[in-house]
Amino acid sequence: MLQPFGPEIWLSDGAPIMAALGFHYPTRMAVMRLLDGSVAIWSPTALTPEGLEEIQQLGPIYALIAPNGLHHMHLADWVRACPDAEVVAVPSLEKKRRDLLIDTFLTATGYSL
Repeated sequence: MLQPFGPEIWLSDGAPIMAALGFHYPTRMAVMRLLDGSVAIWSPTALTPEGLEEIQQLGPIYALIAPNGLHHMHLADWVRACPDAEVVAVPSLEKKRRDLLIDTFLTATGYSL
């Protein structure tokens, strides 16, 4: 369920994931409506039909963003559900997730195609 965080920004807590040494790591994604009315999803959590529908009601999904080497666990499911969305990720995920086609890379100075 989306919780308002700020103007045109929502947060959604996901289920914890198992990290190194059995540590359960909490997950949270941010959903942002862009100026053109489309939506960007930052650190996608586990995909659910209800969550996808709720986000699609905000606008068409433009981008799926994995901002670091940890926030990719559920990205492939979102890519399958949103094939027209741009996949944005850090360069290190290109080798780690060979199953994903990354459209745009985030770098320390911004992003690059």
